[in-house]
Amino acid sequence: MKEIEEDKLIQDLILTIRKKQKIRETLAFTRKAHEEYLASQRRARIRLWTISLASAAAVFLLGLIVLPSFFALDGTSAYNILYRKFEPEIAIRNSGPKDQMTGVISLYTEGQYNQAMVLADSLLYSQPDNNKLLFFKGLTEMELNHHDQAVRLFTQVIPQGGPIEAYSRWYLALIFLQQENFAACKEQLAALKKIDDHPYKKQVAELYRQLRFRRNQ
Repeated sequence: MKEIEEDKLIQDLILTIRKKQKIRETLAFTRKAHEEYLASQRRARIRLWTISLASAAAVFLLGLIVLPSFFALDGTSAYNILYRKFEPEIAIRNSGPKDQMTGVISLYTEGQYNQAMVLADSLLYSQPDNNKLLFFKGLTEMELNHHDQAVRLFTQVIPQGGPIEAYSRWYLALIFLQQENFAACKEQLAALKKIDDHPYKKQVAELYRQLRFRRNQ
């Protein structure tokens, strides 16, 4: 009888030991799984930071490569990209069919700049304060590469305000850009940013952004 009880005690002890061993194994497995989970979370965070940094670097490099930039251009090249001949239909709207002003505009449109200059001068003799005539004479001087005269004429009509101021400031900005007088160019662009009604808003904003750090040569 005593031997039976001892055998039972031994079996119970063995069973208890096995249960404890099983518990230790389970705890060890659980601890290992938890550590692996934490490690995977750390690796995921590292990958996320790496991807984020790589993406930011890619966007930055793409901006340097893809975005148009005048930093790599000289003033004349930038001027040639931006310059567009003035569309005279804007000015003709307020001119009557018999107005001699339309003759100046027609000659300018047809590229007969010397004839346009002669007619404009003859009209300005009796109308020295006609801002539209002065503006178109400035455009004609610009086409003939008489930039100093064009600057004087555009500057003269700016105080009139309104659309003619915006057009004059835009062409002044282009002249100064070609001359690489970036300070004067930015001055005209800054004034244009304050004018709401003109067709050059996109070009003004982009050119002003590109010229922020440019200095005169």
